[in-house]
Amino acid sequence: MFKLLGKVFFYGIVLTVAFVIITFWGEGGEKFRWLGEKTGGYISKYTDELANTADDLYNMISDKKRQMGKGRKLVDE
Repeated sequence: MFKLLGKVFFYGIVLTVAFVIITFWGEGGEKFRWLGEKTGGYISKYTDELANTADDLYNMISDKKRQMGKGRKLVDE
């Protein structure tokens, strides 16, 4: 029982890390949209939702980077 829970937890972490890496590598949800176009049908609905989530995450991190960059420039001046 604990082995199964351990494996589920491990694969959940691996998939989350892979999602974040693909999000930044593809600069948002473009890689997920491409996957949805190639597979088509039922899967494309979920890849669109995944792509929108990836876009939101990428934009949030980009905004934070811009805010931090502005703060550093003000301190350096």
